[in-house]
Amino acid sequence: MLLILVLALCSFVEGKRSGKNKNCLKKVRKYQRCLDNGFKSSIGCPHNSTKSMKKYKKKRCAKKENAAKACEELSCEVKAEWGDFGDWSECTAECGGGTKTRNRTCNHSDEEQCLGENSESLECGTLPCPSGAVLCVEDRNNGSSYRGNVAVTESGIVCERWDKKTFGVQLYTEKYPNTGLDDNNYCRNPDGEVGPWCFHVDRLDASWERCDVPRCGEDLAVPGVI
Repeated sequence: MLLILVLALCSFVEGKRSGKNKNCLKKVRKYQRCLDNGFKSSIGCPHNSTKSMKKYKKKRCAKKENAAKACEELSCEVKAEWGDFGDWSECTAECGGGTKTRNRTCNHSDEEQCLGENSESLECGTLPCPSGAVLCVEDRNNGSSYRGNVAVTESGIVCERWDKKTFGVQLYTEKYPNTGLDDNNYCRNPDGEVGPWCFHVDRLDASWERCDVPRCGEDLAVPGVI
């Protein structure tokens, strides 16, 4: 992914061209060259992050920064721009209709300065689910027969695949065969919990959470699917 360099842009506020103003302008320009050459500002001015600077030059530029800060006319302005979009998330369903999203980051501390949205979504998993599948939670078995395509937790986290070889998640496919865990990340209830659930994994651990699956007889709109 190509990185769009945000070139350092420091604006000198217009004022009377007095001797003091001209001296400050020189200081600001010297400081600008430091930023262009990779000096990391301590006052929020953007710098050229693709360049590195030797230690002795950093010390020189630190002095130039202090000199420029003494000028009331110095202000740093970052042109608010979006970065590139990241990778698409996993689809919330493998059949029956789902969505996937990707996000991008604004380079400005105030994200509202970047025009447009920070994320976008696409439909996915549009193939129909197998006929005859139970698409709701049956009271008689707390959803152990559920074979629908909900794949997000009640808090909106996308479920992990049951065969993921991390933190022992895949052991459930071995311990509970024929319970709908094969080759998917759908919410299921293989072990007799109070309703369908799934795992979600972070860097440190695997956690499980209930899913918002409609009960039979209720509105069968799939949560999280547009």
